[in-house]
Amino acid sequence: MRIRKNNSTKYIVAIMIICTGLIGILLVYICKGYFDITIENQEKQLLIISKNVATALETTIQRSEDDMEYLISSPEYLAGEEEYCETGSCDKIDTLIHSYLDTHSWEVDNMLLCKESYDVPFYTAKDIQYEKVSDVSIEQDREIILLKNSDNQMFMAISTKDNRNYKLFIMINLEHLYEELVSYITLGDQGYVMVKDSNATIIMHKLSNQIGINAIDDRQNLYPSIDIKNDSLENMINNQILKEEGSEVYESYWWAEENPKLVKKITAYTHAEIEKGFLIVSAVMDYSAVAKLIINDVMRIVLLSILVVIGVAGLMIYIILSIRRRNIIAKENEYLKELNKSLQTIHENELLMAHQQQLQIIGTMTGGIVHEFNNLLTPIMGYAGLIINSMDQNDIYYEDISEIYDAADKAKEIIHQISSLSRQNMDTVFKFVDMNQLLNRVKKMAESVKPDNIEISAQIQSSENGIFGNATQINQVMLNLIMNAYYAIGNNQGKVVIRYDEIEKEELENFQHESLEALKKYNCKFAKIVVEDNGCGIEDHIAIRIFEPFFTTKGSEGVGLGLALVNNIVSSHKGIIFVKSKVLSGTKFFIIFPLTEKANQKNYIATNKSIIGSDTSIKILVIDDNPKVLRLLEKGLKSHGYQVKGKSNPLQALELFEEDNSYNIVISDDSMKDMNGIQLAMSIKQKYPQISIIIITGMLRKEIIEAKESKVIEEYMVKPIAIDTIEEVIFKIIKKS
Repeated sequence: MRIRKNNSTKYIVAIMIICTGLIGILLVYICKGYFDITIENQEKQLLIISKNVATALETTIQRSEDDMEYLISSPEYLAGEEEYCETGSCDKIDTLIHSYLDTHSWEVDNMLLCKESYDVPFYTAKDIQYEKVSDVSIEQDREIILLKNSDNQMFMAISTKDNRNYKLFIMINLEHLYEELVSYITLGDQGYVMVKDSNATIIMHKLSNQIGINAIDDRQNLYPSIDIKNDSLENMINNQILKEEGSEVYESYWWAEENPKLVKKITAYTHAEIEKGFLIVSAVMDYSAVAKLIINDVMRIVLLSILVVIGVAGLMIYIILSIRRRNIIAKENEYLKELNKSLQTIHENELLMAHQQQLQIIGTMTGGIVHEFNNLLTPIMGYAGLIINSMDQNDIYYEDISEIYDAADKAKEIIHQISSLSRQNMDTVFKFVDMNQLLNRVKKMAESVKPDNIEISAQIQSSENGIFGNATQINQVMLNLIMNAYYAIGNNQGKVVIRYDEIEKEELENFQHESLEALKKYNCKFAKIVVEDNGCGIEDHIAIRIFEPFFTTKGSEGVGLGLALVNNIVSSHKGIIFVKSKVLSGTKFFIIFPLTEKANQKNYIATNKSIIGSDTSIKILVIDDNPKVLRLLEKGLKSHGYQVKGKSNPLQALELFEEDNSYNIVISDDSMKDMNGIQLAMSIKQKYPQISIIIITGMLRKEIIEAKESKVIEEYMVKPIAIDTIEEVIFKIIKKS
């Protein structure tokens, strides 16, 4: 019996040792993986910072170039140049340039005019001598060079030629620009963001004594007692000079210290494209600072693991000492396992609930934002609609007011897209889409983002017909195709053409494409849209796959969802899309939709008025706690001949019914403080079932739909709304009654 106990003890001890070893190995593996993931995430964050700074640099320089182009073409500049040529005086130019410097004093330090080189100007706003550091980009009509003054301040000099071939130089103070772009970025106690030119000369840095020196050679001269050069540092600098993008761990020094010591650093770098040149942007932070945080976390894991091991060992000792109670302990262990499993399940459910609560909070916030925007848009659309209906189409302001109405309608569509975050299973709103208006709007948007080397034009057949669909989604389709055309043209000179015309059903045969069979069931005209470019074209084996999800030819720049999404949107609009392309000749995308005629709203209203008769006999009670919306509804409906009474409180409305219940229709907002629209409708219907109720809501709820199905309300409308739209609903209700 003792031999069996001894054997059992040995087995248990052996198992404990094996388990401890396995736990140790697993712990090492987990800690290493955690360490690697943390470092990788830190590198990604640094790369994002570098890219953001690079983008900001590119934007600032492009803005300065645009300012210069505008400046040299201004009448004031041309007059000043004429004065200089005739009299040699620069007074007018001086006034213009000092006016510009006053408004851009933080970034722009100086401006000068010269016939050849920057160092021989015939006019300068400030008498400063500059020393050339390096060239960034040299072209025939534009030079971008790096200069420094006697105080070692760095400047980026950007020049442009005017119509007399004089060069106008603008001097951007890089120290001020660095403070503007980078001062808010914190990378630990010693981290920093720096910018170098293509020769690795530092032009922007946290430390002023580092500016203007080469990252390796000049630093070696600056710190002769330190051997700066090492493989990791030189490899990183070489990668940066070769315009590569990435992140590395390397060895270097903290130059702010009195006696710098060799340390490890984490860096991520990218480049800012400056015309035909580039600048190197890198973000650097202390490797040891990140490592300390990781080590602290690892120590906690180790401590927790030791406690677990001690607990397991204690449990095993207890089992050895209580061998006679093996069965009882086995049952207790089984119970503990089940309990642990239940706790794990509870923990997972808690995490899931927390995530759902976050989503609910986001949905609630989005719903509130949508509600407020709808309340703002309702008066805009309403009053614009009233003004349009009261104006003659030949009025000089008719198009302006129509533009306000259309812009508000577009904003309404965008708000509807946003509102999908706060509710589920919301269908996309389809309505009549004027293709002439939509395509002209698309052309304007495409022109605003097109590269300078590309021309875009539109050949649009004038028509009042359109399609039944969602304007925002069609707009998305067109912009996606146009941006793809820009990408296909690249840096070459190119053209993009948008064509639109209407075709008969018989003309579908001319296209000879198998997908056209789906359109032959429609007995109508069709809208044909063509987006054509003269870019690189698409090979046949690629063309058959371009509408597949996740298929892309853009490498890391694309995710393969653009054209797949385009195809889905076109299909949801009962249309088809196909492509014809030839390598090196260009590409044509064809989109064909069934056409629909535009409904004449004014004729609809006039016809119904003639059928129903005078509206003065119809009494309407309007309830809305937003005074602006309430005033719009009162004024708009009264202008159409209805007897209208307005109340800003639902409780006051119920009190009014005790005095006068002769109202035919109640129009109520859904979201009010004391009582929502559905509660108010139920209170009214209980006593006065003959009254028709319309609910206006900024956020469509399930309860509103159910209320309509159960006849508690006759109709609901989603904000923002126009008076004509409300009148259409009123006509429908009157016809039914």
